[in-house]
Amino acid sequence: MIINYRWKIYEEFINNNTNKYDLVFTADIRDTFFQQDVFNFFNSSKPFLGVGIEDSILNEKRNKDWLINAYGEDIYKSIENERIICVGTIWGTPDKFSEFCELMWDSLKTERAVKIELVDQPPANYLIYYKKLFNDCLVKSENKNGTVMTIGLAGNLQFDSEDNLLNYKGEIASVIHQYDRNLSIVKKVMNKYCPEIAIQIEREKKIKKFVKCFGVCILILEIIFFLFHLTKKKLKKEPKKSDNNSNKVLKLSNKSKKKVDELNTSSLNIINSQTN
Repeated sequence: MIINYRWKIYEEFINNNTNKYDLVFTADIRDTFFQQDVFNFFNSSKPFLGVGIEDSILNEKRNKDWLINAYGEDIYKSIENERIICVGTIWGTPDKFSEFCELMWDSLKTERAVKIELVDQPPANYLIYYKKLFNDCLVKSENKNGTVMTIGLAGNLQFDSEDNLLNYKGEIASVIHQYDRNLSIVKKVMNKYCPEIAIQIEREKKIKKFVKCFGVCILILEIIFFLFHLTKKKLKKEPKKSDNNSNKVLKLSNKSKKKVDELNTSSLNIINSQTN
C-alpha cells in the first residue's frame, strides 16, 4: 500500500539530514491540528521514541482484525489488553525515530505483507508490545495527561474558554489527532483556525440546501403539469355527460315525432276509407 512507503521516506530523509534536527515529529495531515508548539514538551538530550496512546485497547474490532490477519491469533492474544498505539503521530530523537522507521519498513515490505495489504498500525503495536523494542526509551502520550491526544475513540472531551481542547487533566494539548471523527470538534476547529473556510462551508451548505429545495419544487410542478395534461387528454376522449343527455332527449323526441306521424297517417287512412 502506498501509505506504507512513508516509513521508507522518513528513514531516508533522516539519514540524508544527519545532525540537522534535534527532534522529529510526524503526523497524519488530514485529521491533525496543532494548538501549541509540541517540541516545548520534549527534551532531546536523551534518545527516545514517542507514541500516541488511544483510550481503547487492542481488542477493538478493527485493530483486532488487523493484528490477527498480520500475526495470527496467538500473538494477538498475548497483547490484546494493551492500549492502542496509533501510528498517526510518531516522534522522537532522529536516531530512535530512524530506527523505528527501518523496522516498520522491514515489516511492511515483505511479500506476505504486500499480499495481505498490511496496514502500518499492527507492526507498530507488534514491535513495541510483542517484541518489546524501545522499552528503555519509549515515551507514551495519553489523553489522560499527554500533550499529544488521539481522540477518535475518546469521550468526555472538554474545551477551555478560548476553544482549546484539553486533555483529561485539564491542560491544553499541543497536538490533536483524529479530530474529524467528531463533528462538533470539527466545527470548533474550523471556526477558530479557519473562519473564512468555515464561512465558505456554511455558505455552500445553504446553497446545496436551496438547490435541493428548488429541485424538489420543480419536480412537484412537473408532476402537477403531467397530471393536468393527463386529465385533460382523458376528458377529450370521453364525451361530456350533458352531451349524452342531449343526445338521449333528441332521440326520444325523434321517436315521439315518428309515432305522431304514424298516428296522423293512420287517421287519414281511416277517414279516406269512410269517405269512399
